[in-house]
Amino acid sequence: MADIEDHDLHPRRSKLISHHHVLETIAGDDVERRHHGYILSGPKGIGKATCAFKVAEKLFSIPQEAGLFGDAVSEPSEDDPEVRLIRAGSHPDLMVIEADQSKATASISVDQIRSVIPFLSHTPSRGSWRIVIIDALDEMNINGANAILKTLEEPPEKAIVMMINHRSKPVLPTIRSRAQMIHMTPLGFEETRQVIRTGFAEADQDWIDVAAALCDGAPGLASLFAQSGAVDLYAETTQMFAGFQTDKQTLDALSAQWGAGGAKNLVRRQMGQMLMLRFLTMAARLGVGQNNQEKPRLDIEDRALGQICGRHQPWQLADWHLSYRNRMDEAMRLNLDLAPVFYDLFDQLMAHD
Repeated sequence: MADIEDHDLHPRRSKLISHHHVLETIAGDDVERRHHGYILSGPKGIGKATCAFKVAEKLFSIPQEAGLFGDAVSEPSEDDPEVRLIRAGSHPDLMVIEADQSKATASISVDQIRSVIPFLSHTPSRGSWRIVIIDALDEMNINGANAILKTLEEPPEKAIVMMINHRSKPVLPTIRSRAQMIHMTPLGFEETRQVIRTGFAEADQDWIDVAAALCDGAPGLASLFAQSGAVDLYAETTQMFAGFQTDKQTLDALSAQWGAGGAKNLVRRQMGQMLMLRFLTMAARLGVGQNNQEKPRLDIEDRALGQICGRHQPWQLADWHLSYRNRMDEAMRLNLDLAPVFYDLFDQLMAHD
C-alpha cells in the first residue's frame, strides 16, 4: 500500500503542528514562572516528546534578531547550531533517558535515572541551561521514581526536567507534587494527517489516510504502524469481517501474523492489541446507537462493523472487550505468543450469535 521504508517521525526531528501552548508555558518569556520540573501527560503518540525537544531548541538556541517592527522570531531556525546538535542527538547540555526498546520488557533502569544528578550538577557547556527529558515515566520502576525525587526536591539552578507520561499507569503523588502537570490532548484528523504526511514524504496517500484514521489523533503511532505492517494487516482483517466468509486456515494465518511471540514481533502484537480493542469499542458503541462521527472511520471498517453488529448483541461485544483486554494484557506482560488469543477473538466474532 505504501513506500514506508524511508520515514522520520522521531520527536527530535518532527515538526510541531499543535500544542504550541506547551512551548509557551515552559520556554516563554515569563522566566519567574518557569518551573524546574514538568510532566507532559497525554495518550502515547500525540507529540509530548516532540514538545519537549522543541522546548530544548528554544531555550538553547541563539536569540535571533528582531524583525523590522521589533517582533522577535518565536522559534529557532533549523540552521541554528544548537538545533542541529539537538536533532543529531549530540547536544552536551541535553540528556535524554529512554527505555531500551530492543528488549521485550523495555524499562528505564534506576542507574539511568541516577545519572541525572551528576549531569545536572555540571556547568552548562554551551549556554545557560541543562535539560533532561525522561521518556517515559510509564517505563520507570519504583526505584527509578524514588531516584528522580532527589533531583526534583533539590533542583539545581538553570535546570529543567521534562517527564513524559502516557497515562498507562498513575504518576506517583510524590513526583506529581514536585512537578507541574501539563495535560495534552490528541490532535484533530487533519493535523494528524499533516504530521504523518511530513514524516512519510514518499508514502502513498491511501496509506497516509488510513494511518491517520487509525492513529486517533496520535500521529506518533504511524511509525509503529510502518514498522509492524499493521495498516495492511488490519485492512486484511477488517476485510475478513466485512465479507463474513472465511475458513479456519484464514483465521489461523491472520492470528499467527498478529500474535507471533518474541521481541522481534513485540510492536506488531502491541498494534494488534490496540487495533482489535479499538474495533470492539466501536462495535459495542455502534450497537447501542452511539455512532461517534467525530472520529473518522474507514469504509472497510463501516462494512465490517455492520456485519459484526448485525450478528452480536452490544452487551456481548462489551463483554468480549473486557475479557480479551485482560487476556492480551496478561500475555503481553509475560511476553507470550498472542496468536491463540487473536484466534479465539476472530472465531467468536465470525460466529453467529
